[in-house]
Amino acid sequence: MAVWVAAAAPAPQTVVLDLRNGDRLSGVIVLESTNGVVLSNAWSRELVLPAAQIVRRITLAPAVVPLAAPTNPVAKLALLGTNPPALTKPPKRWTGEAEMGLEVLRSTVNRQIFHGRGKAMYLKDGFRNASEVSGAYGRTDGVTDADRVDAVNKTDFDVRKQWYLYNQAGVGYDHVRKIDLGYEDGPGVGYHLIKGSNFVLNTEVGFDYRAELRSEDADMSHFYGRLGENSSWKINTRFSLDHRFEYLPSVEDPTQFRLRGEANLRYWLLKNLSLNLTFQDSYDTAPAKDVTPNDMQVRSSVGVKF
Repeated sequence: MAVWVAAAAPAPQTVVLDLRNGDRLSGVIVLESTNGVVLSNAWSRELVLPAAQIVRRITLAPAVVPLAAPTNPVAKLALLGTNPPALTKPPKRWTGEAEMGLEVLRSTVNRQIFHGRGKAMYLKDGFRNASEVSGAYGRTDGVTDADRVDAVNKTDFDVRKQWYLYNQAGVGYDHVRKIDLGYEDGPGVGYHLIKGSNFVLNTEVGFDYRAELRSEDADMSHFYGRLGENSSWKINTRFSLDHRFEYLPSVEDPTQFRLRGEANLRYWLLKNLSLNLTFQDSYDTAPAKDVTPNDMQVRSSVGVKF
C-alpha cells in the first residue's frame, strides 16, 4: 500500500500556508487529503494540519530534493476526522440591554407614562464597568406627574478571589420631586458571598457623597455610609430574577438616611427578548419641601439584550 501511494502521489510541492490563527508555515506537502495536509520542513518531519485551519496556500516551486516522508502519514491524516475541531471564539467583552414601556389609562382620568432604560457592561478578567441610563415622563389629566432622568456608572475589579473594590457615581434630575440636579459618588469594598452557576450574591460596604440642587427648597449635600447587596438568579430557562438594595445612613446625622431598592422579574420570550416586571422603591427622610419621603414605582416593559 505504501509503495502504491508513493507511486500515485504527485511530486511534493514547496508551499507557504497561512493559518486562521495568523501563523504562516512553509515546507513540502508530502501527503494531502480532504481532512488536511502533512507538511515537512526543516523543523518538523510530520506536521499534520487540518484543512479547516488553512485559509490560503502559495505554491513556490517543486521541491528538488523531497524531504523525508512521515512514517505513517495516512494514519495521521485519518486521525483528523471529517469534522476538524472548531476554533475557539474570543470571549465576549461587551453586553447591553434596552427596555421600553408605555402605560396608557383612559377612564375617569387620562394618563400616559413612557419609561425606558439602557444598560451597557464591559467585562475583562476581574474588571467590570456597568453604565445605566433610565428615565420616565408622564402626564395625568394634563398635569406632569413623572419627569426624571438618572445615569449611574459603577466600576469594580477583583483584588482577591472573593473580594473586590468598586466606585459608583450617578447624576440626574427629578422635577416632580423638585430636584433640578442631583449627583453622587462613592467608593467601597465588596465581597462575592455566593458565586454559583445559576445564583450570584454580592455584599458591599462603602461611602457616598450626595448633593441636590432643589427648585423650591434649600440645596442639600451630605456624606453617607453605604451598605448594599445585589443578586442575580436564573430560575430556569424562561425566568430570571435580579435585585439590589442600598441603605445609606448620614454620617453627620444618623437619624437621617436613604433607602433604595429594585427587583426585576424577567420572562424570556426568546434568547434576547424578554418581558419585564420591575419594582422600585426609594425613601429619603429629608426630601424637598412638600414632597413625600417615599417614592414607589411598579413598571412593565419589553427588553432586548445584545
